[in-house]
Amino acid sequence: MDRYGEMLEALVREHRGVSRCYYLNVPYAETLVRHATKPDAEYLAHVTERELSEWFRELDLLPDGVESVIGAES
Repeated sequence: MDRYGEMLEALVREHRGVSRCYYLNVPYAETLVRHATKPDAEYLAHVTERELSEWFRELDLLPDGVESVIGAES
């Protein structure tokens, strides 16, 4: 919420049509596993576990329940 929350809230508020927001709820350990499967070696070298740990925010949901939460098993 602290990084993109205001921008996302503004997009939803200002959009004239139907807005749908989704949050993929994947635990950090699974995020690391999925990240390691990316085929782009240059990207993997640039975006390290350190960056992921700094970016990761568990259940970083927007206020008012506007997001549908999708579980990691999906």
